[in-house]
Amino acid sequence: MRKIYFLFLSLAVFFAASCENYDDRFNDLNNQVTALQSQVSGITALQSEVTSLKSTIATIQSSLTALKDLDSKVSSLDGKVSSLDSKVSSLDEKVTAVEPKVATLETNQAAIVAHINKNFAEVTKNNAEIISILQGLDERLTALEKSLKDLETRQKNQEQVNEIKDSVEEEINEIKETLKEELEGSNEFYTPPRPLDISSRAGLQFLIDNHSDVTGVNADISINTTGWSDADISDLQGWVKDIKLVTGDLAIIHPHDPETKAIKFEALASVTNLDDKQPHVHYPALTSASEITLSSRVVKTVRLPEITRTKFAGNAIKLDNASELLLPELTSYAGGLSIALDSGSELDLSSLEQLTAGNKTLSISGPSSVELSSLTTLNELYVEDVGNLKAINVRGVALEVGPNVTAVDVGTANRANIKLLDISKA
Repeated sequence: MRKIYFLFLSLAVFFAASCENYDDRFNDLNNQVTALQSQVSGITALQSEVTSLKSTIATIQSSLTALKDLDSKVSSLDGKVSSLDSKVSSLDEKVTAVEPKVATLETNQAAIVAHINKNFAEVTKNNAEIISILQGLDERLTALEKSLKDLETRQKNQEQVNEIKDSVEEEINEIKETLKEELEGSNEFYTPPRPLDISSRAGLQFLIDNHSDVTGVNADISINTTGWSDADISDLQGWVKDIKLVTGDLAIIHPHDPETKAIKFEALASVTNLDDKQPHVHYPALTSASEITLSSRVVKTVRLPEITRTKFAGNAIKLDNASELLLPELTSYAGGLSIALDSGSELDLSSLEQLTAGNKTLSISGPSSVELSSLTTLNELYVEDVGNLKAINVRGVALEVGPNVTAVDVGTANRANIKLLDISKA
């Protein structure tokens, strides 16, 4: 600012000293003034820049102060970083030490997982086996419950069984007594000193010579013709053909075929127990027997046309090679009955009306056809390997149709109770 005043003062002195070159000087002065003004403007701009620079310097000083604080913080952070580096190094050492253990644990884990998977598979298998066992136990329990019910039914029916048995025995005894009365006192009723054993020609010859007209035997009779000649068999047939009564048991072993060689008690009406093992079991006049045993692979045909009531040993007729079983007058049976014959055989139970006691179950297999036209009362009927079944009057029966049954006719029976075990064949 002083410089400007000094310039102006110099110009005044200059103008006072030299007036003669006024115009030139005046122009020169104008130029100088213009130059000075330009300089003044530059100075003013410079002052602004200086002011701005001062502000910038202040900002820089503030930034420097902040930088000093930041440097302090950085130094502090450097210390923390160094501490963290130390800790990281320590952790690295620990990790390095732990890594083998981790590898061991991973190996053990894999082994444990494999063991668990194996045990799980075994447990799954065992569970399946346990479920199967439980199902089997459940089935056995169901069967036991059924057996218990059957047992209760049998107990309830025991009185009825006893009454029927007593009635049959009474009837047999009456027949025996009647026949004994007719025969006793005559040479026709023979009471041997011991059970009668006919197993040799000599024994038969004794009977022919001493008791040729016998019509009744008051003892057990046992006959075994194994190895006999046709002539001996013919003589035996001649001796037994007129016997009407055997108060004891009759047991026959006669392995001879054909039917013409059969031992036939053609007049026998009553016997206590009958066990006949010959190919052809024929008793055309037999009406009563406490028990009949029909279970032999030797038997081929059985004809008992006059039997109305009896009991079969074991409640079973098992004749795997029999082609014919005729019981046309059997009207009732006390208990369940199982009949097994050869496939395609003939079975006649046309008069059977009821099973009167016990489990009342009728099981049949083998015959080409079964007609139970008179049967009305039983609990269960099971058939298999039967060509045709006709049971049109049975009511409320559990009917099970097994394999190889080609036709079933139950008429108006309760079909809801029929269980087809082989529905492709029935």
